[in-house]
Amino acid sequence: MDRSVRSHPSFRRSISHFNHGLLSNEYDVDQANVAVLIVSADFLASDFVRTNELPPLLKAAEEEGALILPIIASPSLFLRTPALAQSQAVNSPSAPLVSLTAGDQEAIFVEVAEAILERATSARRRPSETDIAEAETISPSESGATRIFP
Repeated sequence: MDRSVRSHPSFRRSISHFNHGLLSNEYDVDQANVAVLIVSADFLASDFVRTNELPPLLKAAEEEGALILPIIASPSLFLRTPALAQSQAVNSPSAPLVSLTAGDQEAIFVEVAEAILERATSARRRPSETDIAEAETISPSESGATRIFP
């Protein structure tokens, strides 16, 4: 990113607001069903990421099947980071975003969007335990259904 953009006051305010949102909203990380990680050397070096963001995301992936989508933004030690290396990166660590053409970058973003949409669609189709329990307590006559099998 151009240094003039990073030093612009509106950019600094946006980043400050973004960071404030991260620090004040741990519930979102705890409840995440899909996480997109933009991986760089700075990301991997962040104490905040290692201690506050990754543990609940990795726990959700292991225990609840949350989907973690690492996008390799720039060269990093992603493959040497055991907690993350178990997650399949969207793009190859040997082909980070910074080395790709704009078109190839867009293709990766579309792949991520498709994965998120697929997860959202399957989550909507999957009945909750409450839905199943309620369906089991309704008799065929209450639901208006005709019973075909004895």
